[in-house]
Amino acid sequence: MYDLRFVLRVLARTPGFTITVVLALAVGIGATTAIFSLVNGVLLRPLPYPSADRLVMVWQDYSARGGPIDEWASPGNVHDWQQQRDIFTSIAAIGGWTPAAIFNGQQPETLTGEQVTHAYFQTLHLTPAAGRDFRPADDIPGAARVVIISHGMWQTRFGGDRSIIGRPMVLAGEPHEVIGVAPPGAVGVLVPDADLWRPRRLNLTTPDYGNVFLRVIARLADGIDHDAAQARLNAVAGSLRAGQQALRQVGIRIQPAQDWIVGDAKTPLLVLLVAVGTLLLLTVANIANLLLARASARERELSIRAAIGASRSRLVRLLILESLMLSAAGGVLGVFFAVWGLDGLLALAADFLPRAAEISLDRRVLAFTAALAAVTGLLFGLAPALQSSRPDLQTPLREGARATSRKGQLARSTLVVVQIALALVMLVSATLIVRSFAGLQRADLGFN
Repeated sequence: MYDLRFVLRVLARTPGFTITVVLALAVGIGATTAIFSLVNGVLLRPLPYPSADRLVMVWQDYSARGGPIDEWASPGNVHDWQQQRDIFTSIAAIGGWTPAAIFNGQQPETLTGEQVTHAYFQTLHLTPAAGRDFRPADDIPGAARVVIISHGMWQTRFGGDRSIIGRPMVLAGEPHEVIGVAPPGAVGVLVPDADLWRPRRLNLTTPDYGNVFLRVIARLADGIDHDAAQARLNAVAGSLRAGQQALRQVGIRIQPAQDWIVGDAKTPLLVLLVAVGTLLLLTVANIANLLLARASARERELSIRAAIGASRSRLVRLLILESLMLSAAGGVLGVFFAVWGLDGLLALAADFLPRAAEISLDRRVLAFTAALAAVTGLLFGLAPALQSSRPDLQTPLREGARATSRKGQLARSTLVVVQIALALVMLVSATLIVRSFAGLQRADLGFN
């Protein structure tokens, strides 16, 4: 506590230095926290379904024909894959849906939703908050139209009224019976902000293999991992090819559902994280240099402390505590910068980022920020603390003497070299990215 009070007095006596360091840290930590929030929400946070790691997307693999490895599925594929009970516990086909709805005789309003086969919610392990789930009979062509609405629509449009179950709703010009309400926070696989779901009603008695218009999600059976499931599907694909000319040279491929939902966002987000990490390293090197320069000015004070009995560990502790106090203040201010920066990033990129609605400064992000601030404080404080903890007990104490430590000069020169190297890496990378962007803008598409 004595050291803490002393450090606070020292920092208060040099407000210019303290404010400069705290602001520099706040920018570096804030930028890193904002980008980590994106990485956390998109890449690290599990999908909002129970046992989400067991969910996979199932594709036709046309690579042997020179085509894509993730081609959509046909009703025939869905029929065949549903029979693989030893590989999948359940499987569902999904398609998009944007029906016009009429509420209380008002003008039609366009909604977003999904058309799914009956096992959709079962595959995701989601249970309706009210009403019932889809049944196999709902999938039969010609069956009565039914619909499950989202929990958000139930609350905002119908005030959470349970009497909505069984009532009709006109969607795309057809009457639909509302049979259920999705659980709170239910997110669509194909349309994350889906308002409603209705059965796809595929004809699987005489399945068609020529039309590919479905995305398929499945839950792996217990006791089988991704590689084992893929190996079994390779064998299944061979037997299916023997019976269907349309499946000649066509394989079956599974992909973790999270990888598919994240899509192409992974690489740009990781590049951004590396970029802000480099910026933070530049900040650390800069602050370490400032502390080394400041240590030279405090050499007389530290020499007096050592002369009257302060141990090296005590001096290191004092200087490290000072660095940690600076990084803690920078971390707290950095959180406010991160909130502002994250709002700006989402305003710019929410339409392009998958899972944008799940991005926030949650506990994991705040824990990351706290750890980042602590590590940063140690990084920029350790070298100055170790160097200053062995002061010259003679030269600085001589009245009017000015001594310049060669070790201090070497350390500061090394940090300057590191800063220039990191800045050059960022400059070259940024130039390449801008040049690539300019090239894409000038690319001749062959039409106006």
